[in-house]
Order: sequence, then structure tokens, then C-alpha cells
Amino acid sequence: MFSRGSELTEWAPGAAFFRVRKEDDRIVTEGAPRCGFGHAQQAQPGTGADPFASWEWDGRRLRVRNDRYGFHPLFYYCRNGEIAVSPSLVKLLEIGAPGEIDAGALGVLLRVDYLVGEDTPFQGIRAVPPNARMSWEDGRLEVEGSYLIGKAQSVSREAAMDGYIELFKAAVRRRAADGPAAVALSGGRDSRHIFLELCDSGRPPQAAVTVRPEPHILTQDVDAASQLAAVAGVRHDVVDAPAATFEAEWQKNIITHLSTVEHSWVAAMVDYIRGRFGTVYEGVGGDVLSTSFANTPERQAWFERGEYENIADSLLPREEYPLTKALPARIYREASRDAAKAKLAVELRRHAETANPLGSFLFWNRARRITALSPICLLGSAAKVWCPYLDAELVDFLITLPSRMLLDEEYHRFHTDVICRAYPKYAGVPFAYKKAQRRQAPAPRRMLGQLARLALTSPRPALLRRSFVLPRLVKGALDPAYSPALPDFARFCLYLLQVGHYSQAGSATQACAPG
Repeated sequence: MFSRGSELTEWAPGAAFFRVRKEDDRIVTEGAPRCGFGHAQQAQPGTGADPFASWEWDGRRLRVRNDRYGFHPLFYYCRNGEIAVSPSLVKLLEIGAPGEIDAGALGVLLRVDYLVGEDTPFQGIRAVPPNARMSWEDGRLEVEGSYLIGKAQSVSREAAMDGYIELFKAAVRRRAADGPAAVALSGGRDSRHIFLELCDSGRPPQAAVTVRPEPHILTQDVDAASQLAAVAGVRHDVVDAPAATFEAEWQKNIITHLSTVEHSWVAAMVDYIRGRFGTVYEGVGGDVLSTSFANTPERQAWFERGEYENIADSLLPREEYPLTKALPARIYREASRDAAKAKLAVELRRHAETANPLGSFLFWNRARRITALSPICLLGSAAKVWCPYLDAELVDFLITLPSRMLLDEEYHRFHTDVICRAYPKYAGVPFAYKKAQRRQAPAPRRMLGQLARLALTSPRPALLRRSFVLPRLVKGALDPAYSPALPDFARFCLYLLQVGHYSQAGSATQACAPG
């Protein structure tokens, strides 16, 4: 999908789209008038739990629907009597979407690693909201969508654990494998819960698959997953993450809709499962639904007092480097920390009435806008992917657990206790530590050279200062002590250069677009 010549020309060949516009007294359409993606058999608004998205044009009205969580990416732009929709953000730019940068949205993403609400990096392109009822007719657009608001239930910790165990069993049981199955098994809790339930129910997967991280990252995931698979008597396959390359990162960013700098490691999993397994089980949503992920007593108290700006401020990193040096002055002003804090505070307020406000915020933003991209956009290209934590009955239960029940010095303690209670045979198998260590590794020299060339040839205005990026790329190529920071730095630079490239190309395409 990636090509390099005198300029970068890759868009999203073959991606589905539909565009309709009103011209005087006639309607002009282009693309596929009817499309569905994901588990379409559950594509009834308000009931579909597993990720799907669809649109249908009946000659007068365009109707757009998606799953109750909005986890399947779908994007649209609407202007001047014209609307276009596609599961590929880049495809919309190809066919004429406006390419102006949304610096405020980028300011959030570059600090917390995800977009919020329906933001994209481009002002004129929006994500379809969750549980959408969206229609366009005669040049008029109506968009409705909603979050699930879970009110706190009165339940003991023991009863909550038992309820979680039974509902999770049912969620996995409802998602039978189609062909040989694999579990994407890490050393943590979410994938372990899925893996152990499959084994306990008499339907063990053919293999547990773990990706060994890049050389500069040291984790316990492989060891922990290996021990667990050995006790269960299931084959454990370990796949090495590919070395960082310009081409792979560029393509990954296209597939994940320029919505994250993460997920590079997933490419190894995709290549390995393709043709070997018909079904993959993945744990998206488990961390934020059943732990106190990112919550603290202080943040909990702020929520209870309605101090959303304090919460937003605490979620943002205190040190803004390299943003203060990397972004051009105008972009940095619009993407400032204060602007990001204000945007986060608005979104946090939407979750104030839920049982677990921070967990709700993270589910509808972090999980929906970044974590879900791995199973749906990447793994989903190679096999059928089931996400049991998105089961409707399970979610409806978990979102009513009071946040103070989950709050603990070890944020994952509740989920740990649930797993050990349900599968005591495996209680002695250790979990991996959540913090990865960085270590020195060879620099991706070819990638650094390609980045330097792109930075030198990018049209102005750019999203990355040449005076910032070029000296650091040279230092990275020459100084081994700098190597642990290089892969993340290279991805950060490539992401900004790529968004800037598509902004320029989208704006150029826009000038030629009909209507």
C-alpha cells in the first residue's frame, strides 16, 4: 500500500466510501450506496455490541449506523450541500475532504495519546458518534449519538466479583470461534481472563500468541504468558516485533486513521495470524471497565466536587517538551496545554453522572478512539476478532460498579481478584509488571535518513520545525546513548510530518473537488 517516488502519493486505494451532493435540482452520487463493516448480524441501533458500522442510500436519504459504543471507525465530512462517509479517514482526504488542521485536537492527542469525542486531526472531518442515528437528505444533515450512562448500583464487592465472573463466562460463550482460534496473550489481566475462560469452558484456543517487544523495550510479557500457557497446556507462539521502518509506520498510521502514534507492534501479530487462525480473541475495554485505571483518591474527590479542570490538568504531562520546541509557533498556540486542558475538561464533564466517571471517560475516549484500532483496523484485517468485554450485558453491569469499589493502591486489584477467584488453579502464575523498561538498542538509521529527507522536502507551513527535528535525527544516528529514545521520537516526528503531508494534499484535492 505504500509507494515512494519523487513524492509521497499513498492514500487509501480500494477503501469504501460514498459521496452525495445536491447540485441545483439534481442529486449526484459517487461510491458504494450501501456498505457494512464488522459484525453486521448485530447491526441494530442500540443493541449491537460487537463493533460494526454501515450506511445505506435509498435514492433520497443517506442513513448511517454503528454499534452502541462507536468502536468501529467511521468518518464523514459535510459542507455546501455535500456529504461523504468512509471507514478510512485518508480516503475522505483523497476524494476532497477539507485538509485544515485541527490543532486543538492534535494538542490533546500529542499529550495523552488519544483523541477525544468525535475529533480528528482535521477540522472538517468528524468521527461518527457512538450509537449513531445519522441521516442526510436534501442537503440537510442530522447527527445523533450517545454514551451509555451507568448509574451506581448498591452491591457488595463479593457480589460484584461473582456477577463479573458469570457475565464474562456468558460473553465468551456467545462468541464461538470460526476456525482455529488464538488469543492475543500478554502478561496482564484482560487477555488472561479471556484465555482462562476459553480453557475452563472446554474450548481452549489452538495457540496463545505474544509479541516480543522491540529491542529497546524490556517487559515480562513473554515470560508471564509462557508460564500461563504451559500450565493450561496450550501452545505458546512468540512473535518478534518488527524493527521500526519508515514504510511500516507510514502504512500503520494510514490504517489507524492518523489517530495515534501507537500500535506499531501489532503488525507482527497481524502477519503471524493471517492464514493460521480464523478467529482471534482480544481484550479491548477490559482495563478501563474493571479497574481503577488512571484513577486516584485525589481525582475521585475532584470528580465528586465537580472540579473537572483539576482532573484535566492532572491527566496532562507537566513537561511539554518536545512540543514547545517541535511545533511551529502558530500551531503551538492553538495546541497549547491550556487549550488541551479546556477540551479535556469539557469531555470529562460529560461523564460526571456515571458510576465510575474516569473509567467512563477512558472507555468512550481512550478505548474507543485508540485501543479499539488494534483489534478492528489491524487484527481485523487478518481474522475474525471477538472482543468479549464489549458484550452488552457485561458492559451494562460493569459501568454500574461504583468507582470507589475499584479504587485501590494497585489499580488492577479488583480484576486480579476476579480472575483468581474464577480460576484458582492459575492463581500462582505471576502477572507481568505494567511498567516497561527502556534499554539501549541499535538506531533505526534508514528510518532516520528517510525522516530527514521528508522533513527537508515537506511544503510549508509544516507541523514540525526543521530546526528541531534535523539536529536530533543526526544525533540519534551518531550517539548510541540516545538510542532508547529514538523509536518513540522517530514515530512522533513521522506522525506530524505525515499529518502535515495529508493536510497539504487534502487541501489541494479540495480545490478540485466537485461542489
